[in-house]
Amino acid sequence: MFIRALVLVVLAVLFPIEKTWAVSGDNFDYHGYLRAGSGSNTKGGDQNCFHQSGTPGNEFRLGNECGMYGEAYFQAYTQRTKDLSNDEFWRSNFDISYNPAGNTVTQAPNLYIFGAYIEGAHLSGGPETLWVGRRFYRDADVHMDDFFYFADTSGSGGGIQDVPIGTGKGHFAVMMQDTDKNNLTSNSTTQKLPAQTESGRPRTVLFDGRLFGLKLAPQQELSIWAGFAMLNGGGQDVNTGQLFPDARGEVLGLKYNYKNDAGYNNFAVIHGRGLMQGMNLGGYFGADPAQLLNGQAYHDSAHRTRVVEEFMFQTSPHFATAFAAIYETWNTGVDIQSGRWISVGARPILFLSDHYSIAFEAGASTVRQSSPTVQSSHPLTRFTIAPQVSPKLSFFSRPVLRAFLTDTPTETNGLSYGFQGEVWF
Repeated sequence: MFIRALVLVVLAVLFPIEKTWAVSGDNFDYHGYLRAGSGSNTKGGDQNCFHQSGTPGNEFRLGNECGMYGEAYFQAYTQRTKDLSNDEFWRSNFDISYNPAGNTVTQAPNLYIFGAYIEGAHLSGGPETLWVGRRFYRDADVHMDDFFYFADTSGSGGGIQDVPIGTGKGHFAVMMQDTDKNNLTSNSTTQKLPAQTESGRPRTVLFDGRLFGLKLAPQQELSIWAGFAMLNGGGQDVNTGQLFPDARGEVLGLKYNYKNDAGYNNFAVIHGRGLMQGMNLGGYFGADPAQLLNGQAYHDSAHRTRVVEEFMFQTSPHFATAFAAIYETWNTGVDIQSGRWISVGARPILFLSDHYSIAFEAGASTVRQSSPTVQSSHPLTRFTIAPQVSPKLSFFSRPVLRAFLTDTPTETNGLSYGFQGEVWF
């Protein structure tokens, strides 16, 4: 009932009742992701979900996802043929996420629009696609850590993709990010205010270029990501006096991919400097000038280097495993001046029959941060066992229904246990 009502709302918003915008069943697609579950801990409280301090994503996520989360992708075509890979089409996309805590039946869904963009593809017979709007704009992720580590500059902008370059395809975009709420308050209110300078609201502009799929060998590819960002700060905030200086920054990354019928292996090295030391546009690590007072720096000395090795192989119908190792070091130049993150984890799965399997996940990470006056180190270890039911003998087979038992020895709230369902389609 909820999904049906949601579809009707989306159609009403995106596609008014006009002949030129009529959308039939053949011209409408719906995709999504959903995980939902419930859990507790052995001391009698709610499920324990612990995240590593100072890192993105959710390391060793199996058994460490509380509440509910879903994404819904709605696509409507105003011109479509059966061959979307070659023929011209025009597509409107509207994407939302919803994440109620899931502890009571009356909690609001907390809807968030993360995608609203329009595409025009294969115009005049060419292979390229033009797009404008707001979207997830990202590449590879470590699934067990829910960590998009390469070419993640999700946000608003416009670009062209699938431009033939050698054996690969080029993607080029201009992305923009406004400041979030100001960290300082005015003299007349304790509420955080939007930043506003004499030049307007400070905005980061990123010129983003990607070259995917350069063939090194029949089963080996190289991807390159490069970006240049600039911020014209505009001086002092008119309400608070906070200074937003001009800033610049660059990011460069290389990713090696090996893939065969049994699985894949990715190895990536990325370096970000100045405004792009965080390697993305949003969140704590993002290029948001309002984060200046939260330990970020947007001058030449700020930098971050990331190395990721991850693979998934299923060498037999009865066994599959995923592995990931992450090494990251940074220096922001202010407050917490430097840090280092080391993470290693694995998820082997033993398939017992056509539908039944047991997943194991184990991982350890540590974050060390230092400044002239403070040094800290935070370790995280987690072990999970999860009996599962799924349609196929495959690592990524979904839907999956699982029970889980999780121990996080570095925390003190006992074991977590519960149930979870997960699907993407």
